[in-house]
Amino acid sequence: MAVLTEIATDGGGFALIQAITFETTRFGTHHGVEAQMLLGEGGLGIAGSASVHYQVADTCVTCHMGENRNHTFEPDLANCQSCHADLDTFDRNGVQTEIQGLLDQIGPLLVEAGIAYTEESVGEDGVIHIGYRSNPGTYPAEVAEAMWNFMFVREDQSRGVHNPPFARALLEYALTALGG
Repeated sequence: MAVLTEIATDGGGFALIQAITFETTRFGTHHGVEAQMLLGEGGLGIAGSASVHYQVADTCVTCHMGENRNHTFEPDLANCQSCHADLDTFDRNGVQTEIQGLLDQIGPLLVEAGIAYTEESVGEDGVIHIGYRSNPGTYPAEVAEAMWNFMFVREDQSRGVHNPPFARALLEYALTALGG
């Protein structure tokens, strides 16, 4: 649970959140944010808009299941090629590389700010994966918002493909909030 612990007004009667307190190591979004990312909703400090991918008929089914109705829901490049004929990687125009680069910059800044710590796990593929958890406490609103946006983009797991402009804006906001 998060509690707004310091609230001021801007002189016009609008509340300005200055600090957020939470008592869990799971502060931030949780699994299943893909639809929110697609719609450009759910981030903090950024006004988003729906992705062009939202215009695709039966969006999730068309892109993930394709005509073969692949029930693993793993993305298949062939499904993307119906709209992006020359596509040979999910990293179209370097979006995934860019978003991963921003995530790689922000994670350590969150740890440095004290709001997060890292946790390692070994995947079925034998690769070590770094996860992030939150440190319970009271944090400036900008730092908590940065954590939220970072976790939002990480949990989407598309590395920007679902909504490149929104994912980029959320991470740039986080990076600025953390002084990066």
